Amino acid sequence: MTKALQLVLAEAADYWKVERVWLAELSPAHSPVRLCSRSSSPLPWKALLADSWWRDGNRFDSLGIFSCSKVSDNQGRTWDALCRLCPETQATLQHRFSDGNLEMIIGLDSLRSSRIWSPSESVQLIRLGQLLKYYILSQRKLERKLQ
Repeated sequence: MTKALQLVLAEAADYWKVERVWLAELSPAHSPVRLCSRSSSPLPWKALLADSWWRDGNRFDSLGIFSCSKVSDNQGRTWDALCRLCPETQATLQHRFSDGNLEMIIGLDSLRSSRIWSPSESVQLIRLGQLLKYYILSQRKLERKLQ
């Protein structure tokens, strides 16, 4: 399943023309259980996992989207967290989604320049998140049947 997710993330990086695409899966208690990425610049996972800010639902809108076209325009806690966790990130688009015990965040990061994310890109990221959610849930169901 990890290989399949990495292939999907690689395709997503090519489609959105971004340098980094990542997926973080959380357990119901908000401790991370899986991380995948396709990246030209790896995320500092240990710092990412230690910081509760990235799991903070308050930064996501009602559709589960967090859009930041220019990281350097942020202030306060958002700026501190983005600089500490992803210092080379210029712009990010993230989608948080959940279904029962499955909670995930998928992120697109532009490392080379600021980027204005269009509403259609947000919708496409939501759709990709839904597809990944259904894939992971179906794979888990299949694994339980095989055990």
